[in-house]
Amino acid sequence: MSWLTNRNLSQHLRTPTDDRFTAPQLIPPSEIFVQEFSLDGAGVTNDMAIDGTTPAEFKVICPADKVIILSMGEWHVADPGIEPQLFGSLAQLANGVVISVHESDDTEIASFAPVTHNIMWAHLGAMNTSIVWQGATVDQLTVRWEMTRSIGYGIFLTPGQYVQTLVRDNLSTLDHFEGTMHGRQIDL
Repeated sequence: MSWLTNRNLSQHLRTPTDDRFTAPQLIPPSEIFVQEFSLDGAGVTNDMAIDGTTPAEFKVICPADKVIILSMGEWHVADPGIEPQLFGSLAQLANGVVISVHESDDTEIASFAPVTHNIMWAHLGAMNTSIVWQGATVDQLTVRWEMTRSIGYGIFLTPGQYVQTLVRDNLSTLDHFEGTMHGRQIDL
């Protein structure tokens, strides 16, 4: 307790008037953006546990009247027997799942190495990736890509640009696979 003098304590406490203190940024609820990946971005289906041997494009598309600043992507895989060297509990994928960003004319801006097995989500720079065992029948892998922590910034999307999860293998026997993007939307 000897180190805890008034002088030492005041040096370590931060108050709202302290120039080292940064209050959290508040945004209006109307600017909160949360959208699930869906086939062609049309909201048709968000279940990515499908037969993707004919590649299936699941998209989150920036609307025509907004700009979006994405801060996090999240993917959930649920299946019994999830292990690092498998995809869910399936054998390692031949082609993998590809996460990419595209212009409105489908030109690819950026993409990440295909995720062929669970441990490869780390190549995305994913933080807070965890496997949760939920009993004897189903395990859940949750991947959270916190962009500001892994690449330093969010991803800025203008109208028509999109983020895509491309399924290129048969994932139809997985119990569950879906993804969501989170961020801020601003009216143009």
